[in-house]
Amino acid sequence: MKTWFSLLGREQDLAVAELAAVLPHATLVVRDGIAVGTGEAPDWTKLGGSQRAGVYLGECETGQPELVTALLAHIPLTDGKLKLGISLTGGHKPAYLKLWKAVKKSLRESGQSVRLVVSQTGTSLNAAEVSHNQLLGEKGLELVIWRSANGWQFGKTTWNQDIEAYTKRDRERPARDAWVGMLPPKLAQIMINLAQAPAGAIVYDPFCGTGVVLQEALLAGYRVGGSDISKEMVTATETNLAWLSQQHSFQPAQIGKIARIDARDLSLPVSPQVVVVAEGYLGRPQSETMQLAALQDERAEADDLYAAVLENLVRQTQLGGMVLALPFWHLDGRDYYLRIIDSLGEIGYTSDQFAPSGRRFLTYRRPEQRVGRMIIKLHRQ
Repeated sequence: MKTWFSLLGREQDLAVAELAAVLPHATLVVRDGIAVGTGEAPDWTKLGGSQRAGVYLGECETGQPELVTALLAHIPLTDGKLKLGISLTGGHKPAYLKLWKAVKKSLRESGQSVRLVVSQTGTSLNAAEVSHNQLLGEKGLELVIWRSANGWQFGKTTWNQDIEAYTKRDRERPARDAWVGMLPPKLAQIMINLAQAPAGAIVYDPFCGTGVVLQEALLAGYRVGGSDISKEMVTATETNLAWLSQQHSFQPAQIGKIARIDARDLSLPVSPQVVVVAEGYLGRPQSETMQLAALQDERAEADDLYAAVLENLVRQTQLGGMVLALPFWHLDGRDYYLRIIDSLGEIGYTSDQFAPSGRRFLTYRRPEQRVGRMIIKLHRQ
């Protein structure tokens, strides 16, 4: 059986949940930022949570000299200079330095000319370093090494996240608005994958903003539709989807109507199944001087909004499921979540647990942010 590995992104819980959603029958083992899975690998280009991926090569249960020998067995001798990248996750800098120096010495003793590409800041290369040094080219190779329960495991990188494509879809879109927040395309991809909308379903965003969810759903092959309470955001989404359509061959039927509608009054499109994927209203930007009273007011307002939205949507039989990014607040070392999360059953929803962790929501927040995103997956009861 085939075995592959994925080097996970910063939000590891979300990245693992995405893999589990896309590959429900795979066996996943996660350690030191690496997920190892069995069976056919996914289409990595459609996953937002994995930075790199490749083929699992083997395991070494003893010390570093044996590990060097095991690695050398998978480094082909070539004419000319080989560009070799080495990444060690979960290790320490001294061990990393010792490892790559030993590999370099052994290769040169065998007559192989080599330029070793190593991390300048830690023990693992990043996606930009792999791309810049052409380690996936004809004369390139990256080996990724991580700890196992009994020693070391390692693999060969075969895919690297396309940073330039993400940057273009994020920063080069004609319509952007920092005030409403900027959902990262990678997170939108993860949310779409968590939703697991069936083929033929419409992915609908009732808080479409500048259209990030809809652009990623289009690229994943879904039909899309959306709405927003703001006329300006409706125009922004239409502009961005038109821009994206100039670069990709979407079918005309893939892009549905983008309408100005309050999500509390929304009627979903007439379709056998509509899956809602959305980042909702996250509230007003909060400063470092945010006080608890202001936080409580903000949370109460958001609770009222989402209660009304969810009560509206649960009555619509075409709703096939929902993945939402909702706000939570971080103040003085404590997280404050929406109270409505404890009332979902009373409204008529079942809250799915995310495999493999079994958690009913996952979070996305940078350390400096006061307002984070909590990701939930819901179905009508």
